[in-house]
Amino acid sequence: MTESEFLKEITNAEIGYKREQSLRNYSTWRIGGTVQYLLLPRNEDELAHILRLAHKYNIELPIIGQGSNILFSDQGLEAAICLKAMQKVAWQDNQMYAAAGVPLGAVVMEAVERGFADIAYAGGIPGSIGGAVAMNAGCFGHEISENIIEVQAVNARGEKMIFSRDECAFAYRTSRFLTENIIVSGTSFKFGVRADKESILRALEEFRQRRLNTQPYEYPNCGSVFKNPTHESAGRLIQEAGLKGVRMGDAQISEKHANFIVNLGQAQAEDVLSLIKLVQKTVWEKYQIELKPEVKFLGFSEELFS
Repeated sequence: MTESEFLKEITNAEIGYKREQSLRNYSTWRIGGTVQYLLLPRNEDELAHILRLAHKYNIELPIIGQGSNILFSDQGLEAAICLKAMQKVAWQDNQMYAAAGVPLGAVVMEAVERGFADIAYAGGIPGSIGGAVAMNAGCFGHEISENIIEVQAVNARGEKMIFSRDECAFAYRTSRFLTENIIVSGTSFKFGVRADKESILRALEEFRQRRLNTQPYEYPNCGSVFKNPTHESAGRLIQEAGLKGVRMGDAQISEKHANFIVNLGQAQAEDVLSLIKLVQKTVWEKYQIELKPEVKFLGFSEELFS
């Protein structure tokens, strides 16, 4: 993308953007090339305006939140929208609104400060509200959709939309926001399980220790790479297929948890992609089970996935 009518309109609308940004700084994997133009809406109105202009000029704009569930290509991106500046939080009694860019961990701590224990399980889940809601993030038998009242969103034409929880089509690691390419701009939550702050903090620490003991937080990673098949564990399948510790360049299938791929230092996107394909091929040949990635791939050509 070059300096164009699109960028002129973005500038005229006083919407911020940055040039030549390393995607490694926007990825929990610390992997990726350069994005030439990174657009930074501060609220839903600015996000909608950007998307209307992108539709008008036929420009594709991937969405970035905390970058915790994305593999960026080594070639980078021409342009993208980053939602990190969308940080509004508002409370009314036991209900909370959080904009898409608010880190999920911050929502957990806000709830804890007010004595709500409902979402303590999510204290260690990386990512922002937008991504967490779109993929219905969860762990330890819980999903974020359990506490959702409604979701505000913007479609690819820049039209604002509101969905009740029942209209979101939440399922395991998916929702209509993923399947219909609708961007979450903010979410309203309702909490009802009260406890004293000290007991909630103890529960948070227990969840944190469970993660530290079983997941490789000592290395950059994106969390779980594959969805769990029905009645199965992706990590167990990968481990029993003998792939734990297998390495391509500086990317490695974690020796601590086989459903994690870690960056040992200078891993490239192609290294991670090679491991993903190896896992899928090996598990299919051994178990006839297709492992589907939770990860979103940005900046890759379609033929890489054929």
